[in-house]
Amino acid sequence: MNKIFVKTKNVKNFIGLVENLIAKPANLPKMALVYGEPGLGKSQTALWLACQYDSVYIRCTNLMTGRWLLEEIVKELEEMPRYLTSDNFNLCVKSLKAFQKVVIIDEIDYLANDKKSIETLRDIHDKTNCPMIFVGMGLVNKKLERHRHLYDRFSEIRRVVK
Repeated sequence: MNKIFVKTKNVKNFIGLVENLIAKPANLPKMALVYGEPGLGKSQTALWLACQYDSVYIRCTNLMTGRWLLEEIVKELEEMPRYLTSDNFNLCVKSLKAFQKVVIIDEIDYLANDKKSIETLRDIHDKTNCPMIFVGMGLVNKKLERHRHLYDRFSEIRRVVK
């Protein structure tokens, strides 16, 4: 059996979004939100794109805290997590500044009500200017609108449809 990744219209739109973020000038926000109903291939596309662009890919979980999130990012950057949260944050910033990787945060719904985690992601973006893509389900755009400091930085918002 051949393993083929089919580039549907939604996949092509997602690729275009990544390309747009990468091409943006350094002084502009490089954040995006991709959301839609479950089962439309958002996570599979995000994972495929993470491989194509040598990106940082994080899949959030229901119990994830800000500290855990930072540790996962550090591991994806092929570094050893530190004990102090501040050290992990600084390690993320240092590494992302050096390598300018795209950061994809999947299942962002799990963090949408965690102000500290959301603001930590915004801070990482602001300090590194690395493209950052949030992927979520259903009405995550409405949940994230409550975080104006973050939502105002989305230069691209795409709803995935059938």
